[in-house]
Amino acid sequence: MLFHADDVSDHPPYWSDGQAHCDDFDHFTYRHEFRVRDFELKEGEERPDTKAELRASRGYYYDFQTVRSPRRAADLQLLGCVQYAFDRVNLAVHLARGLLDTSGKQNPATLRDVRCREVPGRRYGGTDKEGNFWVPSWNKEYKMRPYSNKTEPFFTDELKPNPKCNVIEQLGRGLHAIQDFYAHSNWADSEITTDTPDFAYSKKIGTWANPKGLKHTTPFPLFDFARLGVKQVDYSQIRPARLAGAGWREFPPRLEAKKKAGLRNSRDGRLFYLSRFDEFRRQYLKAHHNRYPLSETAYSGLQSGCYTEQTILGNRICWEDRQLGHYGFDNPEREKAPWALSYQVAGLAKDTLTGTTDRAAADLKTGVLPRNVKDAENKQARSNYANAVAVATADTARQWKYFQQRLAATYGKTRATKMIDILTHDQPAPDHA
Repeated sequence: MLFHADDVSDHPPYWSDGQAHCDDFDHFTYRHEFRVRDFELKEGEERPDTKAELRASRGYYYDFQTVRSPRRAADLQLLGCVQYAFDRVNLAVHLARGLLDTSGKQNPATLRDVRCREVPGRRYGGTDKEGNFWVPSWNKEYKMRPYSNKTEPFFTDELKPNPKCNVIEQLGRGLHAIQDFYAHSNWADSEITTDTPDFAYSKKIGTWANPKGLKHTTPFPLFDFARLGVKQVDYSQIRPARLAGAGWREFPPRLEAKKKAGLRNSRDGRLFYLSRFDEFRRQYLKAHHNRYPLSETAYSGLQSGCYTEQTILGNRICWEDRQLGHYGFDNPEREKAPWALSYQVAGLAKDTLTGTTDRAAADLKTGVLPRNVKDAENKQARSNYANAVAVATADTARQWKYFQQRLAATYGKTRATKMIDILTHDQPAPDHA
């Protein structure tokens, strides 16, 4: 269940929410280009934003019209990623209150919809004569689809009748951002130290095509939420917004829908997510001596790729053949190479061994690229892919420990122990029935 909750951010409509994937702090060769009109570059729509569009979007992104420094823009993108993961994990702690009733016994609702497929709301709730569920198509239409025989959970970032599903989803979304940080950055990478026939790796270390790997084997310190210096949000003070016919949300919709609905700060009426980022940034700077992350010596070489998506600053537009891309850019010579797992070069993404850049399969000691596909797969154990997986695994364990600590601090050790049992067992223990 947690695997599916972790994976859901890579599917529409959430794939374009940049904060969920920890990209776009590519300050090393940063091309600062944001738009409010559209987050994808479409033919015939290359025009700049109009003044009316800029005015209409003011307040829905974090001051993107005035952020001109590439380094500062990258810092805000990185903080947006950290905040996203921080809030999702702590929202899971808040939603865990529904796992037990007032007497401390297991809430019977946790036994409902144990596959987490049911979606609340009249718009796509219920079934037809054949038992098919109403589910969203994500194409602005809602259709009847045969999900009744599927075993995969169906997570839509909306509250479900089973509190267990809600906790698992938010925890999974937070873990996705944290794991993507390692998949999309050079934190755990080793640089290629020897020139090879491949274009990207023949570039000097430290250039945009071959950023210097930081070689870290331990998790990123800013994901140590217990020591981050930022307070957890009191979600009980936030009033959920009713979306017409689409159930209740306890977390705001994707960035482009913020004008229509979303959680609002009870004090000033502003959209909660944006108000929270400003407060998150303020608390972070106070706790870190007024220094942004990339100003710190330990993080000065930290680098991600650029990805065309919606970010905390605005709609990011990337030119991956002219800057450090997420996947990189196409190299026709790769198509003829018997060792190539992909024909793309100069990217940092390590999400999968196959289908992404060959940096994931290069021999890190010599820089030599694989002789063939089998050789590439055999080199996985000495790859940046393996490095990223190892550190992401360690950080995932750290987040689970933090989650348990937050449950104990919020609800007491006895109730927290029962909550963990409910979350980690398909069938409740006898004393929790």
